[in-house]
Amino acid sequence: MTHDTATMPVTELKHTRWGAVLAVSLAIVLAALDLTIVAVALPLIGTELAAPPAVTQWVLLAYFLPMTALGIPGGRWMDRAGLRPAFALAVAGFGVASVLIALAPTMALLLTGRVLQGAFGSLISILGFPIVAAAVRPEHRGRAMGLITTLIPLSGLIGPGLGGLLAETFGWRAVFAINIPIAAA
Repeated sequence: MTHDTATMPVTELKHTRWGAVLAVSLAIVLAALDLTIVAVALPLIGTELAAPPAVTQWVLLAYFLPMTALGIPGGRWMDRAGLRPAFALAVAGFGVASVLIALAPTMALLLTGRVLQGAFGSLISILGFPIVAAAVRPEHRGRAMGLITTLIPLSGLIGPGLGGLLAETFGWRAVFAINIPIAAA
């Protein structure tokens, strides 16, 4: 008999589901990376979309504000929605918002996409630890949580360098397009 790890009590797990830990880790890397990867592309975005620096700064804020503000209401919603459906919605929404941003012809559409991306990023962030707790045997929980908590600051550290490389090589849209294959995976 198979059990859904989203509804199964943690003590009944026979095997740690490292695949779930990997999926959550990738999603959390996406959410954390997008806090910093964009910063170095702001001048290119401003130039191409004819926006002054004061407006391009909103590309960062439009992501950060909903990501921060939706933590508590998102957690409450998650309690009712279930882990797997909420995680699937959050990752898919993040990917769709990334497509919207990468294709945005105007700053207004780009900022709209960033707000959506921040909202879905918030959901990803609050879903990660409960999913891992449900998918990992108690004796493996420290290792799994340690992996995720290590990847969050590492994502922030590599974001500017990766963003600069992508923006310089492929243009600013690549900074957002890189999210699409990761979200799909």
